[in-house]
Amino acid sequence: MSANLSKIEVVHRFFSGTGFSYDRVVTICTFGFDKYWKKKIIEKIPLNCTRIIDQACGTGIVTLKIARMFPECRVIGVELRDEYLNIAREKASVLGIKNVEFILGRAEDVAAEGNYDCITSSYLAKYAELGSLIANAKKMLRPAVS
Repeated sequence: MSANLSKIEVVHRFFSGTGFSYDRVVTICTFGFDKYWKKKIIEKIPLNCTRIIDQACGTGIVTLKIARMFPECRVIGVELRDEYLNIAREKASVLGIKNVEFILGRAEDVAAEGNYDCITSSYLAKYAELGSLIANAKKMLRPAVS
């Protein structure tokens, strides 16, 4: 990454205009392992969740799978690219998934109201300011129950 470009600028340059092909490209570029990684993420979600945030949700691949697996759960997808959110919203509409909401913004900045049981993400870490991301996540996560 160029020293002259911020992480957010890199995201906008790299992903601009790619929403229509993202789902196919991610499968091809990872030799299909993306589906395996995302399955593993979903398997780690506690069964008793009522509120989940999927940060950097892209076109909603994981977000919508979570919403279907946890139909009684409120699922929020956060994404920096409006182009991707429009695709995710359309997918949710076509699939009839009602327990999902999509928010435009940086994962480091979006502070959804209430406490959340789980925060997921597939590819966020390499594009985020980790200190801000972790501080924001701490504010949103429900305190652990012993």
